[in-house]
Amino acid sequence: MKTRTRILTTGIIMVLFYVLSFGEVFAQEVLHISKEVDKTKASPGDLITYTITYSNDGLTAASNVVISDVLPSDNYTYVSSSPRGKLTGNTLVWTKDSIPDLASLGAGSNTIIVTVRAGKPGTGANQSSSGYYIPSTPVNISNYATIKSDFTTTAIPSNIVDTEISQYCSFTLSASSGGIKSATASTFVYLVSIINTSNVYDRYSISAADVTIATAGSGASHNVLDHQILALNGSPLTVTPYLAPGETYFFNLVLTTTSGTTPSNNYHTNYTDITVVSDLCKITQKNTYTTNICSGSCSGESIL
Repeated sequence: MKTRTRILTTGIIMVLFYVLSFGEVFAQEVLHISKEVDKTKASPGDLITYTITYSNDGLTAASNVVISDVLPSDNYTYVSSSPRGKLTGNTLVWTKDSIPDLASLGAGSNTIIVTVRAGKPGTGANQSSSGYYIPSTPVNISNYATIKSDFTTTAIPSNIVDTEISQYCSFTLSASSGGIKSATASTFVYLVSIINTSNVYDRYSISAADVTIATAGSGASHNVLDHQILALNGSPLTVTPYLAPGETYFFNLVLTTTSGTTPSNNYHTNYTDITVVSDLCKITQKNTYTTNICSGSCSGESIL
């Protein structure tokens, strides 16, 4: 009887030892955090969405959990977070004040959505306040989150997510040809278009110049026409408004025969160059507009 009692007592002590020494560790909180991004490549102004997933996979609740989202150091604009976190510098923080369940986080998976915009709002002399820009191209923005609690005092980091932001400038300038009647103050109007094919807001400087080009053919010669660049409302134009990516802007090139041109002047040719320069990237395009000057109808010419 004494032997059996001794064995039973020893077994209870061993069970208690295992529960106290190992069971307690197994029962503690086990915090996890991960992060995803919806874009690995973006243009200035694009919305980028981060999804933070966190959980407690232990058997006891985690007290006073704190989640931090370390946003990129630059080249982004914070938009929103849901649930709403407290933003200090480039770090968003969620505590029990913003997510009540963080006071005692039990089992289960939870998410936080953070949205930023690629680039910074335009503030420079050649930047639109409606657009977003980066100082050089490309740039990479990195982002990660952390989680900690009263028990897990050393913050556990998530994986790092990256997005590459690229900025480029390009545009198209329309081209055409036409004909004008030979007589003083005859007028011909070209409708010209610029399409912003870049991925940022940009504006464009416009100039026109008469160009002398040797022409072939009997009786053919170069003839100067007065030229004006006008907005569609008739006002003089040297610089367009800022155009959004993909936006088209129309303006008029107005050509007028000079004083003293006679109706009998037949089939002379004018060449007028329009030069357009991107304000942001300083790239240039130039098209030559060829205008035939004839005493009768300018048959075969493209009249706009």
